[in-house]
Amino acid sequence: MSSTARRRCSRTTRSRCARPRSAGRPWRCTTCWGTSHRCSPLCRGRRGCGGTGRSWRSRRRGSTPCGTRSPEVLATESAVPSGRAAELIRALSDAGVVLAVTTNNSPRAVRRYLERTGLADCFGPHIHGRTHDPHDPRRLKPHPDCLARALASTGAAAAESVMIGDTPSDFLAAKQLGIRFLGYATRESESEVLYEVGARVVVEELPGDVRELAALTDQLSRDGRPS
Repeated sequence: MSSTARRRCSRTTRSRCARPRSAGRPWRCTTCWGTSHRCSPLCRGRRGCGGTGRSWRSRRRGSTPCGTRSPEVLATESAVPSGRAAELIRALSDAGVVLAVTTNNSPRAVRRYLERTGLADCFGPHIHGRTHDPHDPRRLKPHPDCLARALASTGAAAAESVMIGDTPSDFLAAKQLGIRFLGYATRESESEVLYEVGARVVVEELPGDVRELAALTDQLSRDGRPS
């Protein structure tokens, strides 16, 4: 992108981003990840979108890239924890249980959400999401890559671990590593899908404390691990 196009784009507050007329293909806006030379509605009114990666103000100061405000990160500002999730996380952390997040989402977005909800300290550095190549789906769940990284970073053994998940891909990833799986589903249709893929225990409400989770874990052990 030419310097002329960058200046024109950096000063606009409209949703249309400027680009050099000689460009042969659409670029991807690093603020909203919109393509076809038009930003998404989430990006409208933000200064400096346009694929340069920095706003006009931050480009002058050399500060944070615009890409930190991607829709995935923006969504964390309104997201709320599932019922009793925050209470369970804090209870487990207070009991000395090492916790980790394994997700197909951006680890940056997860970190932002945990910081906003006051739960970041419960997980520390153990947030394992998409790798540096988000366009390669081969290592997303149901591939167990992020779970394997979580086991490595926490030093936990698969046989001593429990994964709480709400999708078939969560179960299949845990199954490959021999991790016990506790399904969570608030709808009967979602529960049926988890049972169909092989989940042994699915709850409609998360346990509120360590003792309730321990009882469910014992049930998982009696029923046997996924096979």
